Amino acid sequence: MVDTNTHGGPQGRTSRDEARTEAHDLKEEARAAGQDAYQRASQEAQAQGEAAKGRAADEVGDISSALRRAAEESREGSAQQQAFGRVAESLAEFSDEMRNKSFSEAAHDLDGFARRNPLAFLGGAALLGFAATRFARASSRDEPAAYPHPDERLPADRAPASPAATATPAAPAVNSGSESY
Repeated sequence: MVDTNTHGGPQGRTSRDEARTEAHDLKEEARAAGQDAYQRASQEAQAQGEAAKGRAADEVGDISSALRRAAEESREGSAQQQAFGRVAESLAEFSDEMRNKSFSEAAHDLDGFARRNPLAFLGGAALLGFAATRFARASSRDEPAAYPHPDERLPADRAPASPAATATPAAPAVNSGSESY
């Protein structure tokens, strides 16, 4: 009697084919799920990039306005007034362009600007850094300080514990005999 349920029989081939088909289907499902997750992550990153681009354009616009005010307050015809005015105008144009372009276009343009005008780019980056620091400090004023001012005392029930009683006292100074009283 011949056993057809062994690996070489028709039943074995069917099971093997079913396993291959199922593995292929699982692979396709995993690939589709991965692509879907990638698409969702890309869309979320794009949305966050667009929001960040809008905030950055607003900051650049604010810096441009501040430089315009500084130019207006400078002495008429001075080098300071001219420099502030030119930088303010460039930043205003850049801010408008940022608002009108996609995030990827703005990033590409920023890269090109940095390559063509490295000093202006570094100056703008420094100004944005100062503005971000100012914004962060202003935002943190609403939050309680991590380390309270020394004049502020903790209530007795929240006071830190006293040092451990196992500390050894300081040793008295030893007189070597060469000092006179």
